[in-house]
Amino acid sequence: MDRFRLPLFHADRGVFIEGSWGRQIIDRLTPEPGEPIVIKRRFSAFMGTELDLLLRRAQITKIAVMGVTLPNCPRATMFDAAALDYDVIGIEDGLATGNEDTRIANLRDLEAIGVRIATANEVIQEIHRAADRATSNEERR
Repeated sequence: MDRFRLPLFHADRGVFIEGSWGRQIIDRLTPEPGEPIVIKRRFSAFMGTELDLLLRRAQITKIAVMGVTLPNCPRATMFDAAALDYDVIGIEDGLATGNEDTRIANLRDLEAIGVRIATANEVIQEIHRAADRATSNEERR
């Protein structure tokens, strides 16, 4: 646990404690049988987890990131992903923080390190185009 959060947990305000309501997975996001679950304990989803290994084993080279408190967890995850040579997309309309100026400044900083910023709709359209290309290629074989 991050040292600066420790007082919150001691005051019984830790919402992501094992077994608490804050750790419950909502129904729409329930993992499929056999699907890996990565327990994130730091700002970056890559720090101290098996996420990089799981993605590389699955030959995944591109990730899209969304989340709240953009200057913290989403930014740290995207920074680490870029440092690990992933093609990173920050979902612009899925990244939030308490202040719009702060959000925009963080998006610009992420772009400067090579993170592509795109809307969710743009990424969904790209996924559909890629699926259509894959289907066309399969039909040609």
